[in-house]
Amino acid sequence: YTLLINSNAHSVNPAIYARLPYDTTKDFVDIVPLSMAPNVLVVGAGSPHKSLMDLVGAAKARPGTINWGHAGVGSGTHLNTEKLIAAADIKVTQVPFKGTPEVVQAIFSGSVDCYWVPISAGMSHIRNGKLRALAVSSSKRSPALPDVPTTGEAGVRGADAPLWFGVWGPAGIPAHVVNKINAGV
Repeated sequence: YTLLINSNAHSVNPAIYARLPYDTTKDFVDIVPLSMAPNVLVVGAGSPHKSLMDLVGAAKARPGTINWGHAGVGSGTHLNTEKLIAAADIKVTQVPFKGTPEVVQAIFSGSVDCYWVPISAGMSHIRNGKLRALAVSSSKRSPALPDVPTTGEAGVRGADAPLWFGVWGPAGIPAHVVNKINAGV
């Protein structure tokens, strides 16, 4: 069987895109969740924003002036951005990119102010001091960044939205095969 490994974007794509060449509920069968990890909200090392509430305060004081990068419409980083915008009741300018490397470079150059970087992609830049971590997108702190607060701890309740991955199979895959893959994983 051909299997699909994808992020939570797979489950929200129908709400974001008017037309898809597939139906996520009819063409796929859920098999097993794989992993869950937070994204981490980062700013550049020279940013005046030292905390999540500094960033939120700036966005409230000057609506639309914070340039918030994300890795494209429907990406986990976009969904994190939307959830925090709603929870904090702020207005920002969203700047979509093709992926994480482009957004990180934009933070380094100063053309965007912040980004929900996947923790694995941002860790080296956080450790070497090029990025400052403000919050993680999960309801619990990450063991990888134990000193970085959750969004709730940092002052914005209801903004947690971790990145997760799962396995799907084609519709019609026999239940015993789904069960075997699920048990094996």
